[in-house]
Amino acid sequence: MQIFNIAEETLAMHNDIIQNAIENNGIIFGGAVRNKIIRDHHNYKFNEYINDNSFNAKGLIDYKSDYWNKDIHSESKARTIISNDIDIYFKDKYDYEHFRDFLRLKRFTVKHEKLMNDSYVNLPEVIEHYKLVFTFEIGGSYTKKGELIKINIDVVFPKEPYLYLEPPFSKTDFLCNAFVQDKSGIRISNNTGTPIDNMTFAQKALVSSRIILNMVKFKTLMNMSITGNLNVLLHRVSKMVNDENYKWNITNLPLRVVHCNSPLLLHKECCICQESFNPDDKIIGIRTSNNKIIGYHDYCFIKYLKFLVENSGSDEMLCPMRNDVNLIDNTIDFKQLCGFV
Repeated sequence: MQIFNIAEETLAMHNDIIQNAIENNGIIFGGAVRNKIIRDHHNYKFNEYINDNSFNAKGLIDYKSDYWNKDIHSESKARTIISNDIDIYFKDKYDYEHFRDFLRLKRFTVKHEKLMNDSYVNLPEVIEHYKLVFTFEIGGSYTKKGELIKINIDVVFPKEPYLYLEPPFSKTDFLCNAFVQDKSGIRISNNTGTPIDNMTFAQKALVSSRIILNMVKFKTLMNMSITGNLNVLLHRVSKMVNDENYKWNITNLPLRVVHCNSPLLLHKECCICQESFNPDDKIIGIRTSNNKIIGYHDYCFIKYLKFLVENSGSDEMLCPMRNDVNLIDNTIDFKQLCGFV
């Protein structure tokens, strides 16, 4: 009986879908591009690890079976990262339909295809947005069902022919999402909506490398000037910091991880659950407008963040102690980021 690795098969399908989209003049953007950059870097690190002569001689590593085992060389476990969905931009509806029909020929089943009334890129007046769910069955037989793999795809294209818009449509949320993939390969977008768009080639190369070096460590900056709506901002922050496998460090948020004995802490107990901090607790510290540090258990803070996402109707974020926490004005100093003035 043949045993399939679901993660390996899913990644192969992702790669096939992305390749076909690019062949049909598509531009990949969002998490799929970000995660490919991260995955390729950690794949290189894993290969360095297994190519060590001492390991080869002892026969400790079986590449095919151990590659997907995150416990083996956990430092490079991000080699297995796969996006939950794929975001694709096509220049017109014809290219989209050609792409969709090709996938059907590849034995993908279209389980869901819906034209969305709203636009997740906040450009409903010029962009069509389709949400698709493809499924593919592997390992089945005549009498038994196999494993069903589901692929979520968001497709956008202009409503008007010949209107060219490049993702992320001047609406970059995090700098790690400023990259696109097309026939030329992976590059930083020309339409990030940040000062990057007006940089010289040399400056773009420098800022790209700095963003990527942070990205592979799951560190990034949030572009507050673009993401001015608090509900949108909180939703995106919550999604990043609450990732089940890889929690992102958004370095320009007024947050920090502090130890329970830190002299910066205003209180020695969590301001949400009111329980005292223990040495092993992971404590999120929020810097208030008065430069004080209010401490929370990380899990309490994430729950509170989710509550704010669902219930916030204001333009400010208040901590449970009613301190005003300014998330909006922590804008990026692009000159400092690039290392030039």
